[in-house]
Amino acid sequence: MDGPSLRLSWLNLLVFLPSGYHESQLKMTDAAVVVSNWKYSDSGTQKYIEFMIDNLATICIRDDNGVPVGWMLQYPFLSIGMLHVLETHRGHGLGKYMIQNLSKQLVDKGETPYVYIMPENKQSVKIHEQCGYKNTGIKLMWLPTVSGWN
Repeated sequence: MDGPSLRLSWLNLLVFLPSGYHESQLKMTDAAVVVSNWKYSDSGTQKYIEFMIDNLATICIRDDNGVPVGWMLQYPFLSIGMLHVLETHRGHGLGKYMIQNLSKQLVDKGETPYVYIMPENKQSVKIHEQCGYKNTGIKLMWLPTVSGWN
């Protein structure tokens, strides 16, 4: 698997969270829902997600009942990803909101936000470009190993 690297070139914070939703960080109790909705989950994913929740930047959108309906995380190699909005909550700008606000968290810490996106995920490339990310021309390739994806 390989895909383009996109790096943030400008930050547009004109994206607002619609009523009925609120922003938080992911909690350890949210790890299972993230794992169950990640396309690349395997036997080691639960611990991987828990590590990221405990140690790295995350953003979570919750409905009025506190249920996670969207999230995005920072990976240990410091890119951001795993952007996901539950099907029933799509079309409200939640993805753009999370990209913009997680990116701002990182900029505020002095980090340069960047993402790696699978080439077939054209929708993700498009939404990131709309949020100020530009294709760097750098490609990353993940190779399967005996212990999983590395």
